[in-house]
Amino acid sequence: MAIEDEMKDVQQLVVNQLGVANGLNNSLADGQVTPAKLSTGAPTWDTSGAILTSGDSIEINYDLVGDDDAHVDFHSTSASNPDYDARIHKVTGENSVFKLENKGSGETRIFQDDKLKYQATSASSNLLSNAYSDSRISCFDSSSSFLPSGIQYTANTHSFKNIGQDGTSTILMNMTDDGNAELRVSSSDSSGEANLKVSSYTPSIILEDKTTGSSDFQIIADGDSLKFKSGDTSGDAQLANTINRITSNGSMTFGRNGMSVADAESGVVCNAVGYLYVARSGTDPQTHMSFINNATATPASVGSIRTSGSTTSFNTSSDYRLKEDIVDMEGSIERLKDLKPCNFRWKSDGTRVDGFIAHEAQEVVPEAVHGTKDAVKEDGTPDYQGIDQAKLVPLLTKALQEAVAKIEALEVRISTLET
Repeated sequence: MAIEDEMKDVQQLVVNQLGVANGLNNSLADGQVTPAKLSTGAPTWDTSGAILTSGDSIEINYDLVGDDDAHVDFHSTSASNPDYDARIHKVTGENSVFKLENKGSGETRIFQDDKLKYQATSASSNLLSNAYSDSRISCFDSSSSFLPSGIQYTANTHSFKNIGQDGTSTILMNMTDDGNAELRVSSSDSSGEANLKVSSYTPSIILEDKTTGSSDFQIIADGDSLKFKSGDTSGDAQLANTINRITSNGSMTFGRNGMSVADAESGVVCNAVGYLYVARSGTDPQTHMSFINNATATPASVGSIRTSGSTTSFNTSSDYRLKEDIVDMEGSIERLKDLKPCNFRWKSDGTRVDGFIAHEAQEVVPEAVHGTKDAVKEDGTPDYQGIDQAKLVPLLTKALQEAVAKIEALEVRISTLET
């Protein structure tokens, strides 16, 4: 009598929990849960203690399945069709995998307290959680299965990673244990690319320094230019100060936005057509460019370009404190006579000018010429000489002084003879 009462309890529990219209009996021949409804390989249901009930629970115990597979199936087809729509499945083994399977094409949802916790909108959506020792959540598409591709969140490294299908390209957002954040785009394939793309009408990257009083910086694509700006990021507008601009044709500015000489801004412009100009405010004397030697040891200025009012000076170092063993020049007139000024035509554009041949002037004033006559580069092209004609001025000056001295001496002799 006790067995019959227990079977009635099981029958009612199956009706309540699984939605079975008819009861569960010893043969299962008359109910909706029938041997034909069980998938291939499923155990035979009987009354030998295989199904136990206690309150509102169902237990499928070892006497029924041993350590083999055990599952509860849900069907919407006729009893003659063994295929199931959904399954609650325990895989073989004591410490085995527990699976909820949806064989249909509809959504799979998991709720807690009437709140949606997980939703797969189609059979191609997959979520893999805590399947690795580093505690990660991974999302794969239907083609990648359990290959190392898809989207992964790894808890112990606080990282979000999007892995390419080939497994070599990754996008990593990471928060390190010491509180540093990083965004990394990488590819371990030597033939691959790793690009960071920001797409909008004025795409930009903002670097915000949290230090009090520090300037923030912005890299922004604005029209045909890439701009580097500084200012305050408290608002939504572009930062106020353009510190660098690069146009699509390769022109570049430093400390200003405008490319034209007419733009009323201080700064430097390197134009792609081949010119450089430096703009400043005011007309007081100021250095535009300084040339430094020995920069890695004891830096020293050896020259500069300065402006004042409407003039420009090209300066080389000449302080007496830089010099020693100072003596007068001698024989300047004879050396001057060895110089061979000439008139010639340039091959490049046919213009005629007065000047010197570099190697000829080098024989008289070596410091005025750089390079070696007939020198060639490693690739066989000519390595042309150059001349700084300003270096000839000391010789010209001294020769003129010597000539003036001779003229004055002759004038004295003539005056003496006349008297």
